Amino acid sequence: MNKYLIIILSLFVVSCSNKKSDTKELTTQKIDTLKYSSKGFNSGFYLLLLSNNKFEFVDYVYGCTGGGRNKKVIGKYEIDNTNLTLIPEKVKLRIEPFEFDGEIQNIETNYGADSLKIKTKYDLLSWSNYKYLLSEEFSIIGEEQINDYHRFSKNYNSGYEPKNSGQYLKMVSKEIDTVVKELNLSSLPLKWRDLFLSEPIISQVNRITITTSKRDNELKIWEIEINKGSKDNVQKGMDFIDESADFSVKIDSIGEKNSFGLAYVYDFEDGISIKKGSQLRTKWK
Repeated sequence: MNKYLIIILSLFVVSCSNKKSDTKELTTQKIDTLKYSSKGFNSGFYLLLLSNNKFEFVDYVYGCTGGGRNKKVIGKYEIDNTNLTLIPEKVKLRIEPFEFDGEIQNIETNYGADSLKIKTKYDLLSWSNYKYLLSEEFSIIGEEQINDYHRFSKNYNSGYEPKNSGQYLKMVSKEIDTVVKELNLSSLPLKWRDLFLSEPIISQVNRITITTSKRDNELKIWEIEINKGSKDNVQKGMDFIDESADFSVKIDSIGEKNSFGLAYVYDFEDGISIKKGSQLRTKWK
């Protein structure tokens, strides 16, 4: 009898041991995550794509002296080689007051409110060991509607990308590629391809008008006309800079053969010698 009792107890111990092992394996199972992000001064946003087809999108901004907001949107996603679609479900909002004795607000709600919406459709773009998520969805900046392709093309045309980035989602691949290859422009959607320059635009200054700001008498406003226009693929919002990169003109209106833009220079900034005939380019190699 004792012999059989020992066998039964042994089986029970083994069974419990196996259950503990299985439980531990489940609780420590790693969920692989891809992180795309964009970071600014005291602000930014990032997207986590979990291997269980869940996502977390976090958008945050904080004040230098306190206070801020953190918005987290969670849900599911669908992805293939070229497109990503987010399917939001819930929103968690944390608002921290500027006052030290203020009350922190934590709000959780179903996704849907206009003020809490996020971009949900993205194109996947690879460039050397950099990966981007770019959305065609527009946001209003000033009086203009722009999207991620406008932002990305501006940084591409100026040479800011790919080592630096702007307000769009980007991830650096773990695969080390020290040589940055040329971006394959044919991989971009045709409707946005004209925003990207295969070669820098080289222009000359036709005319300069300098006025003083009404709000700041030390600030000079330079109204610049250059000899390149729409026929040369100049786009509104493009920046033209001098060789020293100390002087930059943002184009705000375009003709067929000429364009116009503004630059802002303070009196105490020495070394600015822009005059008629000076050369300005979208990028200096």
